[in-house]
Amino acid sequence: MIKLLRRFDILIVFFLFLLVIPAEYYEAFSWLEDQTIYLRHGIRSSFGSSESTAFSYDKIVLVTIDNEFYKKYKKFPIIRQDLASIIQNLDSLGAKIIFIDLLFELPSSFGGDPALAQAIKGEKVILASRAVFDEDNNFVKIKYPVSVLKNACTAGYVNITSPSSVSTFLSRVRIWPEITQWQDGWPAAVQIASKYLGVKPGMEKNRLIMGSISIPLDHFNDLYIDFSSLPKPYRFLHESAGISAWEFLDISNLDQYEIMELKEWVKDKIVILGEITEVPYDWFDTPVGMMYGMEIIADTVNTLLKKAPLRPVPFHIEILAGFLLFSGIVFCTVYIRVPLLQTLSAASCLFAFIFFCTFAYAGKGLVVSMTGNLIAGVSGLFIFSISSYFREKECSNARRMEKEQAEKERQAAQAATQAKSEFLANMSHEIRTPMNALIGFIELVLEDSKLPKFHKKSLATALNSAKSLISIINNILDLSKIESCRLELENHLFDLHQFMEGILKIFEVKCREKGLELFLHIHHDLEQYYIGDSARLGQIIINLLGNAVKFTETGSITITVSLNDGKPDMLHFSVADTGIGIAPGRTDKIFEPFTQADNSTSRRFGGTGLGTTISRQLARLMGGDIWVESRQGRGSVFHFTVLMQPADMAQVSAEIKHSAADKDSSQAPSRCFRVLVAEDIEENMTLAEIRLLQQGHRVIKAVNGLEAVKKYQEESPDIIFMDIQMPEMDGLEAARQIRSLETNTRIPIVALTASLMKDEMDNCLQAGMDAVEGKPVNFIRLFEIMEKLVPKDSGNKKQKPAENQDLCPGPAPDIKGVDMEKGLDLWQNEAAYKKALASFCKNYGHASDDILKCLKDSNRDGAYQITHALKGVSGTLAITGIYRIAERLNKGIKEKNFDELFPLISSLKAELKDVVSFIEHIEPEQEKSGDMKDVLDKNELKEIFQGILASCEEYNPDEAVLFLAKLKHSSFSSQIAPIEHELEMFEFDKAIEETLKLAKELKIE
Repeated sequence: MIKLLRRFDILIVFFLFLLVIPAEYYEAFSWLEDQTIYLRHGIRSSFGSSESTAFSYDKIVLVTIDNEFYKKYKKFPIIRQDLASIIQNLDSLGAKIIFIDLLFELPSSFGGDPALAQAIKGEKVILASRAVFDEDNNFVKIKYPVSVLKNACTAGYVNITSPSSVSTFLSRVRIWPEITQWQDGWPAAVQIASKYLGVKPGMEKNRLIMGSISIPLDHFNDLYIDFSSLPKPYRFLHESAGISAWEFLDISNLDQYEIMELKEWVKDKIVILGEITEVPYDWFDTPVGMMYGMEIIADTVNTLLKKAPLRPVPFHIEILAGFLLFSGIVFCTVYIRVPLLQTLSAASCLFAFIFFCTFAYAGKGLVVSMTGNLIAGVSGLFIFSISSYFREKECSNARRMEKEQAEKERQAAQAATQAKSEFLANMSHEIRTPMNALIGFIELVLEDSKLPKFHKKSLATALNSAKSLISIINNILDLSKIESCRLELENHLFDLHQFMEGILKIFEVKCREKGLELFLHIHHDLEQYYIGDSARLGQIIINLLGNAVKFTETGSITITVSLNDGKPDMLHFSVADTGIGIAPGRTDKIFEPFTQADNSTSRRFGGTGLGTTISRQLARLMGGDIWVESRQGRGSVFHFTVLMQPADMAQVSAEIKHSAADKDSSQAPSRCFRVLVAEDIEENMTLAEIRLLQQGHRVIKAVNGLEAVKKYQEESPDIIFMDIQMPEMDGLEAARQIRSLETNTRIPIVALTASLMKDEMDNCLQAGMDAVEGKPVNFIRLFEIMEKLVPKDSGNKKQKPAENQDLCPGPAPDIKGVDMEKGLDLWQNEAAYKKALASFCKNYGHASDDILKCLKDSNRDGAYQITHALKGVSGTLAITGIYRIAERLNKGIKEKNFDELFPLISSLKAELKDVVSFIEHIEPEQEKSGDMKDVLDKNELKEIFQGILASCEEYNPDEAVLFLAKLKHSSFSSQIAPIEHELEMFEFDKAIEETLKLAKELKIE
């Protein structure tokens, strides 16, 4: 049976060899042959001699009409009159041959045919033309680019590509003997080379004759182009051997040296003039990459002038080489018994044949067809497959036993995987404990200000490495926990909006550094509070956001949160980026452990590939799933769903009270400063003033940039907080003017802006700002910035603040659309906060109508200003619903996305109506008088007035206000208003005068 099979193998191989002969002759595998030419030419260019692959720079020059030419020319296409000027100028500079490579028909609207015809009449000039063939590949006619120029055409080029080749790229030029009787029947390269050599071309038995040069062609009369190797770093031939046609358009104004320089380029050379733009679609894929038509013509001319170093071997030699290959395969089939050795031996024959053809091409310039390799490989595979089938059938019982054994081993492997997961979990815990201690002690040492800079740099490197290692360990620990089913979810109440904004802040700096825009869209039908494991939810989002930032160089990243299919307890998150994307077929693999989109990704961007794996495991553990949509080069969208139960109001209230009880008070600053606050919105100014006064600072107010510059000159503040968008003069211009007024001391300026995009921040820093802080303002961070920026020798030492029970906010009432807890925490003064809310109703209650009116009047700037102010005030007052709508309106007006504006304005109107209605029902906060009596004796009054005077002398307005509060319900309460006014203006000397004046009237010594 085995012998019969081997005889069958021999018959199949012999039969296939007979099929190879006509297939080779008629180029049935020309596409594959062209691919092998691509590979062989690459080897020839890399290892061949530099002389054989060099371009004849001394004989050929390319004059290009490129995109830069048209930018200067400011018309398209080139007018024939100007083309004639270029030709005439090239002729006058001594060009030996001028070839015009124009593949497109010039529009009739551009005149100048007579001028161009006159310019190309000379013997030097060759104009492009094409040979036209019918469906049966028979010659029909020669087509010229413009019929009017036909009589002026002395020569032309035909059939750039080989008509018989179904190739993806060009490596040959075919000569048609039956049309060479026409003057323009020769390919352009042959015409150019013949005219350059001063001979007439001819054909003789598959050979091209040009005088004493005899060039062998293949049996289809194809000439193989020997493409040149370019010196680094050039990619295109026209870059190393070309000059712009702009230089030759008008040479009348050039001096002698410039004329000499142009002559050096073209004198006694072949000049090929053509386009290298994409408009005429005159480019092809070649064995050395994409090339324009004029470059291919230049390389073909170069090939002819070098006497065509690439020579096709005769057809019978190709058949003989294929016969030797098949003989080797037959030998392997008959005389080798072991199937594995048979396969290896057959493969060796194939590689030997490939090596022979490659060496012949690269080393000797001989072109041998390699399509027999494909036939040999297919025939060998076919034969060995049939033989192996019957042989394998005899071993089916053994394989069945192996399968059973493999099943046992699989079960053992699963048990080992479980043990491995438990081991990794335990080891991760053991490793993480000393790593945390190591990180802590490094951070502790880094806090030592006396530590040398070199040691600090080394320790900082160690700290970063330790943190990277602990991150990897944590990922391994999470994966191990999930695989061993030991990870438990912890459900608790959390604010979805606050949670998402907190995650975005993690990536704001990195996005600004890379110039990326970061957007968050939370659907309006979502609740504010949910119950779930926010830590694990955040882990998924941070993993996906981290990947988006890592793989996105330009564009934006958008996070969207919505309900999945309308289910109230199923949230749908998506992270969309404009990054590198993922190749088709790789989207599922990125969720496998230690796997990325491809190996080059991990080399370029780093990472373990565990992030997406853990994200998928966590999403499924939380009752959802994860998937990705991606287009390579366009970006990716990662989706995931999780089960999250909406929280009821009772749970929310209980959690808020518990959080308020656990909140720690922030540390007060050590110095008091004179702070100039430039802010045009009253509510923002009031909040800033309250928070700064609480810390013992003196506040100098300015409502626009002009006033800020004036107050800077008059008051000499220690630091300036500058709003960006203000009337009369914005914050940027004000900062520039303040910087121009400075002499020796530089005053710190902190920009306050609702926009933290990279461009906005760069504008602030370029205008002279020292720092940029977002709105709503984080005052704790702002106080820290103050301490850092203000020089140590500025400000006054802060006195211990007096107790002020009036500033402590009480329980937050429930107001629809207003986060009272957040607002009171921000303002730290309930009376002032409620007053600001009332002011909001008065100033912005009809904001929706004002915006709509501006849009109807085409006043987009006015609408933008209103939404910008509304966004800032609502953020300062923690009116969350209006803040989100105002933010979207502001963005829509800025981007002119008017389709979304009117539904948003309707939503804003409804939201304003509800919020204003609720705020109007708030009882105004009554000011407390503590232990005050209606009637005060003289001793008590004397102590109060002494306290006011002492506070003013110490520049402590807060303490003075407390003493004045004790006089609020006295019979002369109306007379303390002047003192209050001077304290508000921080005119302490005048406040002392008013106090002494009142004391004298009351006869208090």
